[in-house]
Amino acid sequence: MKRNTSVENINSPIDILKPPCTDKIKEYEKELSLLQFRKDFSIDLCERYRHPEKNYSFIDINNKLFELHSVGDKVTLSLIGNFNITDGRKIVEPFNDGSKQEDNVYCSLDLVSYTGQIFKNVEFKGIDLLESKEFQKRLCKLDPSLRLEISNKNFPIFLQEIIIPKFKKKLIKPIISGVLKPQVFLAGNALIDNGKCTFANEDNIIVIDENTSIKANDKVSMPLPNIYQSNRTAQEIAKELLENLLECWGDNIVLALMPLGHMLMAPFYTLFLVKGVSSLLLWGKSGSGKSTIVKVGLALFGLGKDFLKAGSTTVRSFEDLTYQFNGMNICIDDLDPDLLCSKQFIQIAKSAFEGQARGRLVKKAGDSYKQDSKKAFSQLVYSTNKPIPDDL
Repeated sequence: MKRNTSVENINSPIDILKPPCTDKIKEYEKELSLLQFRKDFSIDLCERYRHPEKNYSFIDINNKLFELHSVGDKVTLSLIGNFNITDGRKIVEPFNDGSKQEDNVYCSLDLVSYTGQIFKNVEFKGIDLLESKEFQKRLCKLDPSLRLEISNKNFPIFLQEIIIPKFKKKLIKPIISGVLKPQVFLAGNALIDNGKCTFANEDNIIVIDENTSIKANDKVSMPLPNIYQSNRTAQEIAKELLENLLECWGDNIVLALMPLGHMLMAPFYTLFLVKGVSSLLLWGKSGSGKSTIVKVGLALFGLGKDFLKAGSTTVRSFEDLTYQFNGMNICIDDLDPDLLCSKQFIQIAKSAFEGQARGRLVKKAGDSYKQDSKKAFSQLVYSTNKPIPDDL
């Protein structure tokens, strides 16, 4: 049982010397562990113990939550929950996708049942906190054995005293990963902020300070970029890369460096391209090293070959990928010649460069739709060995 000094009434120096009322309640832990819902258990405090400060409050005993009613020298406990809330955080999802929507704000709680089962990062939306029955519905989805029985009248007090104090911590989950702002890059496992790299914990959460954390949005169709630590310095790695390129390309090394430089500039295009992002098309015969160059460029961003999409994917699916990351490279290998010659391909490249947002209908719950408008935030990189149309 945790001591809760907020429920103790201290009116004089003598009260400070008295043991807390929780000490007296602790003597009845066995009886309280057997208490059923809708049943009361009363305890006489007498003058030897400090009395609760409030006539109505809450207390947790062995991972069970009780209402605490105080009248005179008597306190009455009523079981309201067969779990305890151990931690919590406010979650803020900034819409950094150009949609200008208000931040999506909700919360997550860490729970432990009276049997010791732990539930971490349980999300509670706004509707779940409106009244007790909605809170109970959310608990049932998590585990049917979890119960909260409290009146709607007392539920706001429960929120104020038990849940809201847990929200000193804030977790930020931007809708789009990659470049958040100049010199700040969010990867799946790390945050780079003005040259300082902070890695995520086992829950993929990056702790910024005592009360603030950030996490990349993993609800995307592509793997998140990852940052890797190396025992070698950046100068050593760059030297080895250049030596390998020189060995492979010889006097034509500039042909390899140009597309790599183009890909390396991806995080910075939004700084000097006022409207949108560029596109890169690599053409060459089979075996000329196009795919290898693209893979090297991806590796520089901590991305593996699973980030390289097949060229037979639809043009619209290419475009959708540019909405999911900011300041990165979306790479398509061996672009299908029919797609290369299509009007859509040319239109998407033009729209991305000019920063034109594409409107579309997005299905909501049921049969309703909403108008959505997005524009490209990452450049598209294509490779092909097919003839390039004259009008491209």
